[in-house]
Amino acid sequence: MTTIKQLIKPSQPKGQPRNHQLLHTLAPLIKQGQVTISQNPAWQAFDLQWQPIAAHDIAAYTELEASAYNGYLAWKEADFQTDFARNPYCLYLVLVDQDDQMVAGISGRLQARSAHISHVMVVPNFRGYGLGLFMVQEFLAYADYLQISKTELEVRVSNQIALNLYQKLGFKIDHLKKHYYFDNFEDGYAMVRLLPE
Repeated sequence: MTTIKQLIKPSQPKGQPRNHQLLHTLAPLIKQGQVTISQNPAWQAFDLQWQPIAAHDIAAYTELEASAYNGYLAWKEADFQTDFARNPYCLYLVLVDQDDQMVAGISGRLQARSAHISHVMVVPNFRGYGLGLFMVQEFLAYADYLQISKTELEVRVSNQIALNLYQKLGFKIDHLKKHYYFDNFEDGYAMVRLLPE
């Protein structure tokens, strides 16, 4: 079993995207996720593809965020660009339709001691089909494969749909983060899911 520490080579040139090795290791699992999509009758009409993004997709990924979060940008395009270029542990995956439009995406990091899900995004027209559940399940499968003991995320206290989804997947509320979201200063729950034994 490959560990996360074995994936990152510190000798890579400064400023170069360094998450390709992580993607290379996870490629069989990402492909397996693509097969799962093709076998889901509810999604066959969408003809969705499950794939990692490239550096030139960052602008579209930011547009996905704006659409999924009703105009709210938790991260700006420059934040995504910096993370994608400099963070060797980052992972960005999207579902695209037959017109190559991003309809859903998930991003976060997979580090040795903990994984973190930063964004789970589904555009309004594609909600209610289980795409969020699929993406989080896939991300957790990657964390489990790399034997990462803990996965963390934050969620708005008012987002009961997301809370139910995360709890269904084994996340538990760890603590409250007061005024965590800067658009309306809403509180957030920090949630944690431990690697199954």
